[in-house]
Amino acid sequence: MDGIVVGRSPTSNSLLVYNPRSKKYYEPDSYRIDPYRLPSSVYPTIQYDGGLFCSLHRDTNPAMEELYPPGTRVEDLDPDTNTTIAGTVMDIPFDNPKSPHYLIVFDDGSQRSVAAADMPGLIPAPPESPTSSHDTPSALLPPFLQPGAKITFEHNGEYHKGYLSLADGSYRFSYKS
Repeated sequence: MDGIVVGRSPTSNSLLVYNPRSKKYYEPDSYRIDPYRLPSSVYPTIQYDGGLFCSLHRDTNPAMEELYPPGTRVEDLDPDTNTTIAGTVMDIPFDNPKSPHYLIVFDDGSQRSVAAADMPGLIPAPPESPTSSHDTPSALLPPFLQPGAKITFEHNGEYHKGYLSLADGSYRFSYKS
């Protein structure tokens, strides 16, 4: 059975996997993860709405700040076509601390190893909204967490799809029943 790893199981020491075909979550006893397969290549109808990477867990090693964790979106200029292509960080550098490289898989299926020193130039600038003002409470939030953005909320082991709303200075999860 295949699926998308969405996190750890709240009830056991296993992964929590979602299968879009059956629209169910399951907790496999054993699994094999393909780090180079993007969910959109297997499930083309799924749209990625963005994500939030708070930290990267590395077993019992001390916590380290990872500037470009797996899942970070990047953009680069394709030298053959002179067009901008988007990609995703898939692997972070572990092997060579003197010359660290990130593995980037681009949306067209190509991949490239990029030196850590070149990574800042590949991070796209956040979009500027003409209506945003730094006086509003949501001005400092990332674009995917603005009021009206689609979000998924986990409550008591169930996932609910809804929207982020702002009312009287408080953020709330809103959904249509």
